[in-house]
Amino acid sequence: MEQQRVFLALALSMALIFVWQYFFAPPPLVEPPPAPGVEAGDKAPEGQGDQAGAGQDSVGKPAGTPATPPAKKDVALREDMVLATDAFKATFTNKGGRLKGFELIKPHQYSTRGDMVRPLPDEDGNINPAWEKYLPFGLEASGQLPGLGEETMYEVVEATEETVLLRHEVPGVYKLDKRFSLDKDRKSLALDITLTNSGSLQIKDQLQLIVYGHQPSGSGEWSFFNPLPDITEGLCYVKEDEEAIRAPKDDAEEGVKVEDASIWGGVDSRYFITAVISKEKPFAGCDLTLQEQEFFRSSLQMSKISLEPGQSQSWSMQTYIGPKLVETMALYDASLEESIDYGFFAVLSKPIRWLLVLFHGWVGNWGFAIILMTMMLRLMLFPINHKAYKNMEGMRKIQEPMTKLREQYKDDPMKMQEEMMKLYRDHNVSPFGCLPQFLQIPIFFALYRTIYSSVELYNAEFFGWYTDLSAPDPFFVLPVLVGLMMVGQQLLMPQTATNPQMKYIMWAMPVMFAAFTFLLPSGLALYMLVSIGLGIAQQFYIRKTLAKDDETKGAKPAKA
Repeated sequence: MEQQRVFLALALSMALIFVWQYFFAPPPLVEPPPAPGVEAGDKAPEGQGDQAGAGQDSVGKPAGTPATPPAKKDVALREDMVLATDAFKATFTNKGGRLKGFELIKPHQYSTRGDMVRPLPDEDGNINPAWEKYLPFGLEASGQLPGLGEETMYEVVEATEETVLLRHEVPGVYKLDKRFSLDKDRKSLALDITLTNSGSLQIKDQLQLIVYGHQPSGSGEWSFFNPLPDITEGLCYVKEDEEAIRAPKDDAEEGVKVEDASIWGGVDSRYFITAVISKEKPFAGCDLTLQEQEFFRSSLQMSKISLEPGQSQSWSMQTYIGPKLVETMALYDASLEESIDYGFFAVLSKPIRWLLVLFHGWVGNWGFAIILMTMMLRLMLFPINHKAYKNMEGMRKIQEPMTKLREQYKDDPMKMQEEMMKLYRDHNVSPFGCLPQFLQIPIFFALYRTIYSSVELYNAEFFGWYTDLSAPDPFFVLPVLVGLMMVGQQLLMPQTATNPQMKYIMWAMPVMFAAFTFLLPSGLALYMLVSIGLGIAQQFYIRKTLAKDDETKGAKPAKA
């Protein structure tokens, strides 16, 4: 009987417990998954666990999605923060903690470029209204730091004439400071970033520092005869290879990923660059892409983050925004001057540019510096040209006997060739004697790249209407003079071609080449004009010298 009462009591107790759990007990507590950026097994920050339900992260979003910051006070938009020197004026916005404007003041030669952040207008004078989304120096996380993107609002902690300190903070998680300050030694901006783990969890992530540049739509692609002044590229300088990886428009559309350590990256155009330099902590790589077909985006992967609670990590970087002046960029000791693209002829272009800068230091005018440099190059090539012109004069003198040989042996090509070679030997000339002149072709292309790529000629004045030697002649005076000089030079050459088509080509080529100068920089047209003029003068000098030698020997000089 006693046992039956025990079994009955147990049964009634179990029934009572079942009814209570089914109808009255609260739902069981389910431990939420760890927040992004938190190691598995770590304890969630105090107060977060009871805000997240099953299948949700620590800030109440579905698990596996980027977290958003807790609600915080609104931050008012401010775009009145300015850092300025006698060389530039930089304006900042706290929307993304980015650069909103950058105006060059000195040297005055480059101030006409205007605001380097604001895009240049397209061929119709329009500016893409989306440009304010694509401002340089925004930060983006890989997805683990909640609430951090390019347009995240930052609080203005400090704004003086020397520094601008902006802060984005997610209470109980992290604090991010961005400090822009003046580097008076280099007359540029320094950028310092500090991330502090203010929570109780470990943070692992990676930040991207983003730089933008712009190329107006409809501007086409660069070519030798379409030397666009604002052709834009994404850039990343690989430390180990000592090479600047470039992403022009076609490549940027597909995306270029650089996974090697890089000490600087950014976006450049023909004469200007916006770059960030990080020598102490090189970037882990770069992603070079294109947004909306106009905006070049260089995402610079900063060193990886692994912060325990209370720890901080800092990055100190330099920025360079301005003209691609070799001497100025060399101050950074980061091979920033490799952003100047001399192409295949860099080995010749660099000493040519050095000569150009040297002569400008003497005369103070880039046009006269080009003239002096041309004279120097002609002087260096004088022995080669002298031999070639002397051979040409010899060929001119034997034109009459050559014509007779062609008539005499027109039915016997082998005999005619034999007699021709004998004639060449007797007069000490060679049908290939003009080949040494082709050595000037690499120099011409190297000079083209030098003048095309050297910002020193941007808005450089010569005289009169020549106020920009990097641009084509607005009145086509130099191209027309080049054409006339080339035709005159052709008249001085021996006309050895007998094929009518070949004669046509020999006359058409200088005319066509002169026509191309209508599109080339006027500085290059000036070089061509002076070079051809010196060549004609040298030909006349050789002809006069040879005529005197013939008179001395008692020979009758040939008629011109």
